[in-house]
Amino acid sequence: MKLKRIAHGDCLQGDVRVRGYRQSGKWIGRVHVIRRPLTDYLRFELAAYRYNVAAGEDVRILDVTDRPNPGLPDQDFWMFDETNKPGRHADRT
Repeated sequence: MKLKRIAHGDCLQGDVRVRGYRQSGKWIGRVHVIRRPLTDYLRFELAAYRYNVAAGEDVRILDVTDRPNPGLPDQDFWMFDETNKPGRHADRT
């Protein structure tokens, strides 16, 4: 269902939260460390980031498929006003 919503341009709840955070004057960013091949869930998640970016989130994608991880967590994580906070962990298969 969510994949269809994204394909048709509907926003998701996450962008509403990001917009509210940004409207309070705070900065929010995310780094997502990925490895290929991408799962269906990860393709869905990457497609959904466009809404968060439009709402003001700074989203960075780091592909470490052919190189060692530079010491970042193996899941995406958020940064709120220069303080990192581990992201949620989900089964992405």
